[in-house]
This record gives sequence, structure tokens and C-alpha cells, in this order.
Amino acid sequence: MESAPTVHVSLQIQDPIPLPREERRRTLERIFGEIQRDVLVPRGANGDLATLSVSGQTIEADLPADAFEDTVEALAKRHVRVDRLRLMRVAPPF
Repeated sequence: MESAPTVHVSLQIQDPIPLPREERRRTLERIFGEIQRDVLVPRGANGDLATLSVSGQTIEADLPADAFEDTVEALAKRHVRVDRLRLMRVAPPF
């Protein structure tokens, strides 16, 4: 069975989180976990918490193409910036 088309994106928390690094990591994990539960999963999207960048306040996610605009609007209400990512394959030699 073929899966539905998705758009690979980064999600960035726009509000500054002025905490020490480890505390900021835990806060970002909590915030992105809530976003995953409340925004992404109900729309068939998936955020990858393993891609968390503490300094960038980002994770990567796959958003269903047919729910892309609705998902972006819901994320914007939570002050989350969405940027499309382009995956590139680099062929050897390096």
C-alpha cells in the first residue's frame, strides 16, 4: 500500500526560551510533545523529537500534503514557524 504524500519540514519555536541549556532542552521536549499530541497527530502528521536542536529550537516533521495549510495555520497560532526542507542525496566521491 502506498502512503499519502507528505511535506518534510522543520518546526521552530519562535518565542525565546531564556533558560540554561538542559532546562531549555526539557522545556522544548515538553512543548514539542504537546504540539505532537494536540496539532500533528490529529492531522496525520509526525514530528521527530529525535531531531531536536536546542540552539535552533527546532525539530523535523512530515506533514500530510492534503492537510498542509491547515497544519501550518494551527502551528502559527502556537508561534511555530514552518520551513520546507529539501532532502538531497550526495553521490560519492566526496
